[in-house]
Amino acid sequence: MDSERERSAADEAYLRSVGARWGWIRGVRPMALAALLARLLPPADRRRVLRTRDGLELLVDPLARLGSILLAEGEFEPDNVALICAEVGLGQVALDLGANEGFFSAVLGRIVGPNGKVIAVEPQARLRPIIEANLALNGVDSHLVLSRAVGREDGEIGEMSLYPAIDSGASGLVRKLRFFRATQAVDFISPERILELAQVDRFDFVKLDVEGFETRVVEVLLPLIRDGRVGKLYIDYHAPVLAAQGIDPAPTHAALCDAGLVPAREPERLAGYVLYRLPDARMRS
Repeated sequence: MDSERERSAADEAYLRSVGARWGWIRGVRPMALAALLARLLPPADRRRVLRTRDGLELLVDPLARLGSILLAEGEFEPDNVALICAEVGLGQVALDLGANEGFFSAVLGRIVGPNGKVIAVEPQARLRPIIEANLALNGVDSHLVLSRAVGREDGEIGEMSLYPAIDSGASGLVRKLRFFRATQAVDFISPERILELAQVDRFDFVKLDVEGFETRVVEVLLPLIRDGRVGKLYIDYHAPVLAAQGIDPAPTHAALCDAGLVPAREPERLAGYVLYRLPDARMRS
């Protein structure tokens, strides 16, 4: 136990030292220059395990968005974590669409426990080892990680624009990045196929954060929602990215309500996270 504490303290001290020395890179603009500096100046193998205020253990980069926030504040998006803790239960099946580094997948995995299951879907292949590591660090054995995307026909191939690793969460399927030309081919998978691979028949909770592709993802989720196989949907409406595509999210909101989901609170505007629930009477057992 003492050796574990010493190792944890050493890892945190290392992360803080790297962050203190090289953290200024995150403020450099344009972002293309920041990305170049992050590749050339600080240690390439700078990821270490950091323990959060809530007891999560995560393999983080002190210069990436997640790592820098955790080092500065000890927690990440606490309001969203609190909602997830209130809405997800032991033994449930949770689907994390747009898992990024697996922070929320780890949160979900700890909540659902060994008799539940967490499914992390993240198209960026470079993040899969990090997601797997973060799940393992938190004892989440009942999980499935898919380097795929949702929102088109099963087996269809798309292209994803990759943001630099220090802000990988900004990568997406719809935005064309002005200063970055790195892309990755993405295989699409249907929600029905995910159910098959995970060997489950429903999603009790779905977290959806896909950088402006959310309206397309909802389209392919609707059949399962109508069938009572999505209990709750927590969707992040990226209003500026949707507006840049000329997309009004109102029809998506209406379609979710028509399919049987009820917003936990009627949103004043469709921007940021909105929680929808399926009335308990309609949830398939």
